[in-house]
Amino acid sequence: MKKTGFTLLECLTALSTLSVLAMIAHNIGLPMIQEYRVIAATNSVAGLIREARANAMTDGNRLICDGERGCSSFKRTTILIEGRDTNMNNALEKSEIHHHVKLPSDTWLEWKRFRGTHLRYRNRGATRFQNGHFLICSGNKGRKIIMNWIGRTRIEKAGTECHTI
Repeated sequence: MKKTGFTLLECLTALSTLSVLAMIAHNIGLPMIQEYRVIAATNSVAGLIREARANAMTDGNRLICDGERGCSSFKRTTILIEGRDTNMNNALEKSEIHHHVKLPSDTWLEWKRFRGTHLRYRNRGATRFQNGHFLICSGNKGRKIIMNWIGRTRIEKAGTECHTI
């Protein structure tokens, strides 16, 4: 009777080969995953910004605020909220929030110098001199959504800004 199967040496060789391939795949795959997380988050935030601007042109004032702290401060966050400030108190109550964006895991957003603690779109879709950019990072990968004072946006790679933070 002929025995079939693998010897211990063959199993250990196959296992060590698979572990080396897994390490290589991890080192190649992690930066790609971070890059795609940043791209997905950037597209979601840019969509929220465009929608807020369009809605401001039709419905009036719109706010974009830090979803973790509300409209009183804007720091590094993982959630953005957007809504219509119907009572004009520079804050968004639960009933005034229309949309929110939650960023993918290990991804964060920082608001780089607009005036104030929230972004306000006025009736004609302008931000009234609130130019600046949103920095979105995951690991050392990042993108910027740059906004001019009339509320228009463009997207660029972040360069080394996510490396230093």
